[in-house]
Amino acid sequence: MAVPQQRDPDITRRRLAEWCSTHVAGGAGVTVGALTAPPGAGFANETLVFEAAWANRTRRMVARIATPSYQVYPTSRLAEEAKVMTTLRDHSEVPVPRVYGYEPDPEPLGGPFLVMGYVPGRVPADFPSYHRKGWVAELSEQDRAVLWDNGIATMSLVHKVRPTALGLAMVDGNWWESQFRSYAEQLDFFRSADSPVVLAALEWLRDNRPDDSLPSGLLWGDARLGNILFDHVTPTAVLDWEMVSHGPAEVDLGWFLYLDRHLSAGIGATRLAGLPGRAATITRYAELLGRAVADLTFYEVFAGLRLALVAARVTELVVANGIAGPDFPLRRNTTRLLERTLNDAERPPSSAGSAA
Repeated sequence: MAVPQQRDPDITRRRLAEWCSTHVAGGAGVTVGALTAPPGAGFANETLVFEAAWANRTRRMVARIATPSYQVYPTSRLAEEAKVMTTLRDHSEVPVPRVYGYEPDPEPLGGPFLVMGYVPGRVPADFPSYHRKGWVAELSEQDRAVLWDNGIATMSLVHKVRPTALGLAMVDGNWWESQFRSYAEQLDFFRSADSPVVLAALEWLRDNRPDDSLPSGLLWGDARLGNILFDHVTPTAVLDWEMVSHGPAEVDLGWFLYLDRHLSAGIGATRLAGLPGRAATITRYAELLGRAVADLTFYEVFAGLRLALVAARVTELVVANGIAGPDFPLRRNTTRLLERTLNDAERPPSSAGSAA
């Protein structure tokens, strides 16, 4: 679900042209063509695709704009995203778009923005879920298995990065204290301070915090199949770094599995045949990491908490802005799934259910 465009396209094109002239084209005059929103664009930022032409060059670019009226997270992290993508592109195997620059001044486009190179490809959709329809559902079962494996293999490249070695000091102190606090202290912003399920999840996480013995590395944050661009089944770019942090790889793996569960069982959809299940994915990820994967129960509850908070915020925004009616099911679905996940976590291991 993309942020709807509510801007004058001619003014936007002119201001993008001015910015590109200064920051990309070395002062040469730039012409910017039509603005489009890519299918499958996220809701945390407004996304515009355009062509910029100057001299004998043409570049297809993408602008991501932090729009205050559709702010999903308490603060915009576009500056961090730009730094992370630039560093990864220069010093890792993680496929990310080229970043042309970050602009902190909100005046040109109504909010801070970054401009990056366009990468061809398509993403598995959230709306409607790729489990229900779309190009992933049209693949053969064999191709779906390859798509999934390529997706988690690409994610594992992120987990080989040590943030401090690349000058990416994402947060100070213990990863869990920082991440937990960033959500627990923002319940009002996420419109979830009175949610019994959210409060129960917070209590469970406090009581079941794992030890700090796992290796800590870069975390993608919004690590999911739908944030990878694919050319058929081959990944071309890793997108959406607004939740970037550091910690054990299990945080991202738990989110990856949980988001797939949300888009299947969580919305009453049958999971696509051919996609490896939870147990097979954990086994494969251990091979990719070169170590055993810790029990994911804690990390899946943490994923469920974060998804429920984000969903509550998105639901409020889409209803308040007339994008959807009050019966928009996102918050309801994610809260129910979190409740089921908590119930599973509290059962003895032999009787607890497992996510697909």
